Amino acid sequence: MSINIGRGGENNAERARIVQANAYYHIVNRGNQKQEVFLENDDFARYLQLLKHFKRKYTAKLYGYCLMPNHVHLILTPKDPAELARFVQCLTQTYTSWFNNKYKKTAIYGKVDTRV
Repeated sequence: MSINIGRGGENNAERARIVQANAYYHIVNRGNQKQEVFLENDDFARYLQLLKHFKRKYTAKLYGYCLMPNHVHLILTPKDPAELARFVQCLTQTYTSWFNNKYKKTAIYGKVDTRV
């Protein structure tokens, strides 16, 4: 089974892609204009709490992650490939809202790239 996700735009975040069952996905989520998305240790901890929550909610198997000051790498397999985009969207939007509220900002995340 494979599913197309994305809107077909110019950048990687918007291009349609095929999502397949039992595939490993490398998710890269970078700060807007490469801005830092983790400013304090609490920020890393909050992201990991949210990652754990959404991993359970969307039944994704997480193989590894790397949190850098201005971006995130995730290696995972979603149980339902149709929910991969929703998983990334919920995780990103929830963390972004928390971060923006904490630091009184209006935007933080920019480019999202998913690759098989």
